[in-house]
Amino acid sequence: MKGGHNLPQKSRPRIRKAGFLKIVSIYTATLNSRSVSFKLVFKSVEALR
Repeated sequence: MKGGHNLPQKSRPRIRKAGFLKIVSIYTATLNSRSVSFKLVFKSVEALR
């Protein structure tokens, strides 16, 4: 039973990482400013953790 519960948990973060990378790319493309994009990335990473 425990092993079954661990499988969905591992698959979920992969999907979140993919979506996170897409959001980061969109932010960098729209802002075109490294300083602001880095701040947003750090804030989002802290929120995910």
